[in-house]
Amino acid sequence: MHSFLLGFAAGIGIILSLAGWGALVVRVLRTRSSSGFGFDAAVGLAFSTSVGGVLNLAQVISPGVVRAYLLIGLLLAVFFFVIKQARGIRDGVGAAWVFFRQRKLLALVALGFASVTFLKYATVVSPGVFHPHDDYHAYFVFPVQMLQTGTLGQDPFSERRIVSSLGGNYFVDTFPLVLTGTYQSLRLMDEGVSFIILLVLLGEVLYRRRIPGNWILTVLLGAVLIQGPLSNITCVYGGTLLMILLFELLDTEGTEPGLNHAALLAIVFAGLMTLKTTFAPIAGIFFISFYWFQWKRLPDKAKALKSAVFCALIIFVLLVPWMIDSHRSSGTFFYPLLGKGFHGSKYGTYLLPTAHMGINNLLGFFDGLVHPLGAMLTIEACLILLAYRAKKGDRLVELIILINLVIDVVFIGIGIGGVQTYRYTFAFLYAVALFLLIKELALGVKLSASSPSFSFSDRVAPVLLLGIMIGGGLDQFMLYQKWVGFTQFTNAFTNRTIVSPAEVTAYRNMQSAVPPGQKIMVRLDKNFLLDFRRNIIYINDLPGGASLPPGIPIFKGPDALADYLLQHGIRYLAYSYGDEAAFSRHDYHERLNPNVNVWLRRGAEIGFDFQDNCALLGNSRKRLWDDGHMYILDLATPAQSPVASRSVPPSS
Repeated sequence: MHSFLLGFAAGIGIILSLAGWGALVVRVLRTRSSSGFGFDAAVGLAFSTSVGGVLNLAQVISPGVVRAYLLIGLLLAVFFFVIKQARGIRDGVGAAWVFFRQRKLLALVALGFASVTFLKYATVVSPGVFHPHDDYHAYFVFPVQMLQTGTLGQDPFSERRIVSSLGGNYFVDTFPLVLTGTYQSLRLMDEGVSFIILLVLLGEVLYRRRIPGNWILTVLLGAVLIQGPLSNITCVYGGTLLMILLFELLDTEGTEPGLNHAALLAIVFAGLMTLKTTFAPIAGIFFISFYWFQWKRLPDKAKALKSAVFCALIIFVLLVPWMIDSHRSSGTFFYPLLGKGFHGSKYGTYLLPTAHMGINNLLGFFDGLVHPLGAMLTIEACLILLAYRAKKGDRLVELIILINLVIDVVFIGIGIGGVQTYRYTFAFLYAVALFLLIKELALGVKLSASSPSFSFSDRVAPVLLLGIMIGGGLDQFMLYQKWVGFTQFTNAFTNRTIVSPAEVTAYRNMQSAVPPGQKIMVRLDKNFLLDFRRNIIYINDLPGGASLPPGIPIFKGPDALADYLLQHGIRYLAYSYGDEAAFSRHDYHERLNPNVNVWLRRGAEIGFDFQDNCALLGNSRKRLWDDGHMYILDLATPAQSPVASRSVPPSS
């Protein structure tokens, strides 16, 4: 219970800190673009990823440094939002109380929105269910390693290190870790902090367009009910948040060519690109669209060009620290835009989702778009195209966003071979659907004020869109709570943890069998429990997905694997043979079926082969430590016999 309250408060503190840093950035740049707390917090999130890049390159990340950063942001928030705006906050609360007292039905909607928001936030604070491969093998490791060693370090064998993110997301994941001290808080940053900021920003965007309170609450209720396809702790809602911020900047300041506006835009673009690799093409295409819009609308083309060049330069400067680190670790400055680096596809062994493309990939792509957001976007696209053709208002911003949607979804869909399209495009689909809905509502308010007899479609469209979002979202929300959410929420009132003291002791004892400073290749079920200060540890999170040239041996037997590792100075190999590193044939044999996408199928084939070789090496190489669940091998020393090589684990 204590840890739950600590996690709950930590998330609120992080939100305030991000808002404080964002408010400082906005005021230093003097853009006058901020719409309030949510806007500033979103800028603070983007800014923090760039700060993380510098700290990571300097190798100075530590619990103390991160806490100091959060504390400074919190003090800035107190200054900007409490001291300077205390009277406005007090008056706003009073006005809201009067407003809802006179509107009981609307107060009920507000209560429903607040209840769902609280439940979703409390759910991610509680000890939850994490992905046994993505999270435990890799995504938990990155923030832990940062806090232990000051940097992400070099890990050429980590596939997720190459493909998932430059590192911005891993840095912000250190925030809940240093405040709570528990691994189970690692859902908090994206599903809690970013999601709450997103809702606040949406409210500000709606209010800025003078949309009535009943519509604002209804939109927010629909937004909070939509359940994202979240399978691990990578960034989803943080990406949606920054995308909506970019749309808002295009809509409100797209014709402002000042260098201060370009700098703010660059911070948001850089933040988006470092949070997740799949956001990079979205950012790139939108950058071109933004400055094309500015070029078209400004009479002084030179100013638009100057702003674009300056913005691009600042983006590059902000990305450079992360790019240098990526090249040191994985052989590429930015996968796959600037090369594959040490990715397994470079060696021809690990196949990408685009390999052997066929009709199944196409069907999978379209199947991934059949959901409530897909229906909303289809209706919104029709409304925009009809209005643009009829020259009804200035719809160029909406048309640009719609064109971006089509290009990006097709681009990402091709890149992933149509596998899990909804999951990989959700952040963008969600952002576009919400923002176009807001624009449709704003247009309806404007038309109703100037012409009470505006068209039937203009009256019905927002209601239809909201009905789809709330109806579809409610169904998703109830199913999620039934299977996952409610269980996680009840965990807050228990002593459940995701790591036992026995596991911590076992990992420490296993690692102590290896001399300090030596390199260890690991294929374990909970890699994040290792001490990255003591040894150089290479995480083989997806066997064959990444490795040093000429590529890790595949289907060549255990001796070839041992020789390869020894040639690269890796003498020790650790393996969780008891549960096959949480990737057993018993649980994942279906991935070998011919109808499974070649990307997943090939990954399973290589993974099982690597684990088979680890098991065989356990019989032919000396076991330095073995507790019946995992062992660590000295690849340079043969075993005298399978029995004699087994050693008793040291006492804790």
